Amino acid sequence: MPLVKQLSRIEALNGVIVSKETGPPVNIADKLQMSPSTVKKVIHEMKSMGAPIAYCRCTDSYVYVYKTQLNIGYKKVKGKR
Repeated sequence: MPLVKQLSRIEALNGVIVSKETGPPVNIADKLQMSPSTVKKVIHEMKSMGAPIAYCRCTDSYVYVYKTQLNIGYKKVKGKR
């Protein structure tokens, strides 16, 4: 899968987790227009990147275990090239 598409999916999934609007994988899939299996794959990839994601059975939703921030992109640093 192209990197840009994968990053876009990660950002979208992060957005629904942060806004606490996930629900079960089938609901996320409907919101983000992807299959439930793709949702699960992206969550697995996010966890492998260090995302503190857990599934809360009380709310039937994915949540971040602690406050976190997703940063994808480039940052300007001081110094010469």
